[in-house]
Amino acid sequence: MFNIDQQVWHNAEMRDRLGYYLVGEKKIYNKVDALTEFQVSHSFPQYIFNDEVFSKHNGCGTIEKNIFDLYKDRAKQLRDKYKTIVLSYSGGSDSDTILKAFQEADVPIDVILLIHGKQFEDSIPSDKKKTFNEIYDLAVPKINSNLDAVGNPLVLSYDMTHAIQNDLMNKVGENWSREQNSLDPTVFYMTSAFYYEKDLLKLINEQDKSTWCFIRGGEKPFIDLTDDASSYFIDEKYKDHTHWPNCELFFTTADMPDIHIKQEQILYSNIDVTGDNNFDLTSLHNKGIRDTVDNTEVFWHKTGPSIISPKSNTIIDHINNNFPNNLDHWRRDVQRINSTLDKRWFDNKETVHGGTVGIKSRGYRFNG
Repeated sequence: MFNIDQQVWHNAEMRDRLGYYLVGEKKIYNKVDALTEFQVSHSFPQYIFNDEVFSKHNGCGTIEKNIFDLYKDRAKQLRDKYKTIVLSYSGGSDSDTILKAFQEADVPIDVILLIHGKQFEDSIPSDKKKTFNEIYDLAVPKINSNLDAVGNPLVLSYDMTHAIQNDLMNKVGENWSREQNSLDPTVFYMTSAFYYEKDLLKLINEQDKSTWCFIRGGEKPFIDLTDDASSYFIDEKYKDHTHWPNCELFFTTADMPDIHIKQEQILYSNIDVTGDNNFDLTSLHNKGIRDTVDNTEVFWHKTGPSIISPKSNTIIDHINNNFPNNLDHWRRDVQRINSTLDKRWFDNKETVHGGTVGIKSRGYRFNG
């Protein structure tokens, strides 16, 4: 739906900051394409995530500034950089921390976007847990309270049921995996807010791309104590942000690397010395691809991949039950990927949301 070919990104630098791959001499943005090229060239994909910035902090000393003061600095930095700021808000810890940073810095936000699927969830029995409870129970009450400190932004409540009912996947979802960089169709429907919501469409079509941004939280730090307290980035955690137009990650950014490094140092200082020494939560490795897995093993159900998050499964089940043909493009592309890639690349147990086996970026030492 939204990709660099459609010029949603206002410049290559902004897109590059969300991560890309080098396979030999080739620069590739989409992971499936990178893995396909690897199988041809046998050159293992390098995941590049702001290496030129974070490598300069290799072995840096302790970041003395309070982390919450850094968050306020980041809010001011974004306000100085953009005419229009759109915050993706779910009410969870990341987005709430961002909102609080803008409030405490007395920095206005222009648009707050809530994404949910209330219309289809109203049909789910009340005894079943709702997919977007975080939105209904946390975000909505917070938004309905007081937003004076952030300039009373325009609040957009987007129900992605609209895109599902309108068969958007089959209308514009040809080769969705190349455009969305994800195996999960829920991501496709969530980004449809920029396809249907008129105020967001104005940003896409009418404003200079360099004048606005869409803020998301970003991923938590990964640290490895077995390698002198090193840090790295994993593509499986960051590539889902590449679907969003003009996306600025609040916490992990080349514009203010001190935030991410400070988070790592806080985590490091609070680790129980008797605990697990390897805090790579996904246990992924950049040296080969799980060679112990039989490459003929199939991780897919007949109706689609079994490596989709519970939230997405709820949505997929709803579509299959009520709009049985709306995921045809998705299923065909899943079959294409399944027949193209070595099955060892598919991960049905190690990541939170499933997907493909993660690739680490180059590491650096954050603890001096």
